[in-house]
Amino acid sequence: MRLHYVKVFALVVLVATCARARSTGFPPPARPVILVPTDFTSTFVGLYNLLEVRGMPVLMADSAFGTIRTDWIYWEPGETNLAAMAVCDQVADSLPARARARFAFEIRRRANRASVSILTHWQSERLPGFDDSDRGFQDCRSTGEWERAIEQVLTQGATIR
Repeated sequence: MRLHYVKVFALVVLVATCARARSTGFPPPARPVILVPTDFTSTFVGLYNLLEVRGMPVLMADSAFGTIRTDWIYWEPGETNLAAMAVCDQVADSLPARARARFAFEIRRRANRASVSILTHWQSERLPGFDDSDRGFQDCRSTGEWERAIEQVLTQGATIR
């Protein structure tokens, strides 16, 4: 009986470890997984090239796992329309703040096509109030607009450049 409990405990630890290793640190996707008309390799290379051409710093690209992640990209106040991309909890009369985002793509093989999950992590800077203790970045919820723009590029069927 004791051996049974040891086996169950070992299984629970294994599952918990695998689940934590799979964690991306990104909020859940704002849009559903999309099927693209190109195969896995073309989709992976195309997405990588798209990010490079747009000057987005690729932090990690692993074709074995089908994962591409960017580093944080920063925008000064007024450089991007953050309100169109994300919903941030801000005080109504607060000053414009810097924004930042990072992006991840999980590409999976599907017969002669690929599926892509687009993950975004938007944040806005908290400006100091009474003192500097509350300075930092706060998470925002994606509106899905950035993901929708990438989906349009991916589902056109044309080669991504």
